[in-house]
Amino acid sequence: MADPIRRRLVEVLASGEHTSGNLADVVVSEFHVTRGAMQNHLRILREHGWVDYRQEESTRWYHLEEPVWLALDTEVRDLKELWRQRTGIQAANDDAPWLPPDTSRVPRPSRYDYWKPRRPPGGPEGRPRPYRNRAAD
Repeated sequence: MADPIRRRLVEVLASGEHTSGNLADVVVSEFHVTRGAMQNHLRILREHGWVDYRQEESTRWYHLEEPVWLALDTEVRDLKELWRQRTGIQAANDDAPWLPPDTSRVPRPSRYDYWKPRRPPGGPEGRPRPYRNRAAD
């Protein structure tokens, strides 16, 4: 599942059964690979038990195998446990949706803020600031 093309194939097949032509349309347009390369990825998924197909005349209908859901659920639980160990966060409810940590930061001023009114030069009461010789510092 490390390959993005295989991951995308599993995502599409998670919504139900699809023909090889439908899968090829999605993968070829998104990843700019040939249909042969897409068929190779389907073959790899089929060999590892993730995907199977049924033949209907000249059309192959691909679908995910049942053990895939169990494997994905196990992998997600393992990843959650690793995350808890790394961050020290103990979730109150394992079924709660996972949210990424808050990484917000103070926004930097935009280069388009030049039109905003600026503070007049000088001290707090409008007095000029005392001269400071920076060369002597």
